[in-house]
Amino acid sequence: MLISQNINQDNKPLYGGFLVGSNWRFATLLGNEYSVSRQFDAANKNDLLQTVYILRKLKDLIINR
Repeated sequence: MLISQNINQDNKPLYGGFLVGSNWRFATLLGNEYSVSRQFDAANKNDLLQTVYILRKLKDLIINR
């Protein structure tokens, strides 16, 4: 994310996510500050539904930039 921020130099937030096993986490980087979400477990139905919702919203954010 830091490399993308340096290359883009547009001062817009960067969004990302990472998966370890069945555990998802999402991150946002704006300037020098970042935020990481709580862990979402894909084996848990409620967490899985929230993960799908976040991914869809993330797609909308990226497309509508």
